[in-house]
Amino acid sequence: MDCNITYREKDGGWQYIISYKVDGKWKQKSKQGFPLKKDAKKAAEDRLDELKKEMELTAKVEPQYKGITFGKFAEELIEHEKLHKTANTIRMRKIAVEKFKDIKNIPLAELSSIQVQKCVDKMVEDELKISTIKANLLIFKYILNQAVRPYKIISASPAQDIKIPAMQYSEKGKEEKALEKHETEKFLGVLKSQKASLKYYYLCSFALGTGLRRGELLGLTWDNVDFKKNEVCIVRQWKLLADGTEGFGTLKKRNSKRVVPVAKSTMDELREYRKVFNVVNMDNRIFPFGSTLVARKMINVSSNLDFAVSMHTLRHTYATNLIANGVDFKTAAAILGHDVEMTMRVYSHVTDEMMKNAAEKINKIF
Repeated sequence: MDCNITYREKDGGWQYIISYKVDGKWKQKSKQGFPLKKDAKKAAEDRLDELKKEMELTAKVEPQYKGITFGKFAEELIEHEKLHKTANTIRMRKIAVEKFKDIKNIPLAELSSIQVQKCVDKMVEDELKISTIKANLLIFKYILNQAVRPYKIISASPAQDIKIPAMQYSEKGKEEKALEKHETEKFLGVLKSQKASLKYYYLCSFALGTGLRRGELLGLTWDNVDFKKNEVCIVRQWKLLADGTEGFGTLKKRNSKRVVPVAKSTMDELREYRKVFNVVNMDNRIFPFGSTLVARKMINVSSNLDFAVSMHTLRHTYATNLIANGVDFKTAAAILGHDVEMTMRVYSHVTDEMMKNAAEKINKIF
């Protein structure tokens, strides 16, 4: 490997510059900010070793992958994964890749951390939710990890140390929150006051009384409901299928299959819904709506309110009410189809509020 290293003082520190030849062309790698020249020398030697390993790996890369761009590799990987991934997973993969479109035409071997970081920063500037940015970044890292192994196109992923700016975590209104009692009443009141929205009122009211995921709600059939025991059995969900249509599919997680106890008032309202709308359809679904139609309805209703509501907001509200009213984390997790660790992580703020209320009561008592 033809190369040479030079050092120079810059901005009060030392910088190394590695010049090396690849396919007859000279390239450079540099880094600055080292307090002493010996620090720069040590870092340069380590970086040179990495470059040599990268070049050795490049020489072994299969011909069809030499010079392959991130966009092309992602496209081929996703096409392959259609054989064993769900349609919704494939859709999420494509959405995430699109968020990194500014680097789609850069060869994987030339991709740098700063280029990846800029894409993440742009998502932050576009005010995407933290959870959305995290999900996109997780998929991006997965794709690059596949390029490392098993495909061995690059020696290491440039996405390992990418950060989401901490300032986002303190911004208000970005993360989903549970509805307050008056907000719940206002939201349901809007749905109930409009004849065209009445069927969505029953859907959302049932969601608030059961905490089911959107797909689980839309996948419920009448034989899943036990009116005598006041419970519903979750065995499937309504989801996007491989052919692009919606239909019955497997549940999201292993512990998603469960029996959920339901308040008598909620079950009475479900009886009322069946009587009012005389719901009859080929697949025996209780709520025979499409996922997109439901999501669009939530957006339309939210536009008339001073707070946002989604189907997940209703589930989040239900879960928050469980914990706030003394249901233990293990039981709440079983009802929600979560694992206990996730339930504790997401709803720990509720116990903080409960402790605050307890402190106030103690001050009044003593």
